[in-house]
Amino acid sequence: MIWQGVHTLADNRDTFTKNYYLYRDPDLPFSRFRIISWDADATWGMNWDGALVEPTTMEINGHDPFSNRILRIEEYRTIYLETYASRVEALTSQQTAVLARLEEQHAFLEPFIDRDLVEWERGLSAADLHEALRTSIETRYAIMSEVVFTEQETEEP
Repeated sequence: MIWQGVHTLADNRDTFTKNYYLYRDPDLPFSRFRIISWDADATWGMNWDGALVEPTTMEINGHDPFSNRILRIEEYRTIYLETYASRVEALTSQQTAVLARLEEQHAFLEPFIDRDLVEWERGLSAADLHEALRTSIETRYAIMSEVVFTEQETEEP
């Protein structure tokens, strides 16, 4: 459920259908399954091909059949929404720190990002991507806070 929440908060447009492994240690007969995620390039306002997209998806589910099916089960949906709401509240209070970290990383990576963008002929600059990412982070926190709390209210008897 935390994995699901992280990827919907980041507006991941790719991982849900194929870009993860489900792993369980065969030497531990009662071990829990672990999700190993990969290929998260279609997140935070970026499409898989590098194009900027509006980070306005308002879904708490992934785009895969499994999450949509499991979240139709009332008990799981309630737990998921409660967990998500508590995480979004905690993350929102840390948004300033997240944005400060973005500034720090951008300052360090800007020359490399610009070279990469020229190499891949994206027609963007590191400054363009920085602004898009900052806006996406702010937008995603606000959207998902609203979505989760609205979903919880509609669940009330």
